[in-house]
Amino acid sequence: MSSRTYIIGRRGEIVLRDDTVSARHAELTVLDDTLFLADLGSTNGTWLIENGRRQPFDRGYVQPEQEFAFGNCVRSIAELLNAIEALGGGGVGAAARQASAAAARPGLAAGRAAEAEGDRKRCASCGAVVLVAELVCPVCGGRT
Repeated sequence: MSSRTYIIGRRGEIVLRDDTVSARHAELTVLDDTLFLADLGSTNGTWLIENGRRQPFDRGYVQPEQEFAFGNCVRSIAELLNAIEALGGGGVGAAARQASAAAARPGLAAGRAAEAEGDRKRCASCGAVVLVAELVCPVCGGRT
């Protein structure tokens, strides 16, 4: 069993560029088919979105089709997993395959899906996920 934890935030491995997202907002742990999301004491909170309503979310097991707001930045778990998979992030396994199917579901915003799946790379210095256009890593300050 391989386990991997990814930091979600403005300066995490999964970068969300939004002023309402903390630098280290939340963490997503992938263990085979199991996904666990935990807020890291973020300023604007992590919220589960169900039936169009935001519910406070501290930590718990999640499914790829679930949507969350990190501050005001809304992403599905599938989108986060696809961002990892697009960068060749190992250890995602079956969860990523489920995420790909979930991301293809009708109603998923095409712009968010494209943002999550492409135009990203890993920083050569620290391995953080950054935009392809970035020449300097926002996490470590090194060259990407």
